[in-house]
Amino acid sequence: MATLQSTAPPDTERPANRPIVRRKRTVLQRLRHDWPLLLLALPVVAHLSVFHYWPTAWNIIAFMDYSPYRPFWENPFVGFAWFERLFADPYFAPALVNTLKFAALNLLCMFPLSV
Repeated sequence: MATLQSTAPPDTERPANRPIVRRKRTVLQRLRHDWPLLLLALPVVAHLSVFHYWPTAWNIIAFMDYSPYRPFWENPFVGFAWFERLFADPYFAPALVNTLKFAALNLLCMFPLSV
């Protein structure tokens, strides 16, 4: 009796189950897709820029002999000279104590009113 053998194709002839490779989206494609989210973030970025980052960058004026009548880059850098003058002033300590007292009194009086 003759037996029939079916020959299965070898493994090399089967189609491989490779994952589909997607190309990365370009920046422009991502911007076109995500523009509503960027629009929502715009007020926050504007607020941080105007009220936090820009004033922080201008703190360098405290270390200069600044005059608004000269260009910014022509103002001489004096380092901590203004701070030395501030701490040597006899009115500085009482003014600081008065400010701290006022802030503490304001906190103690106004905080219970908000609750």
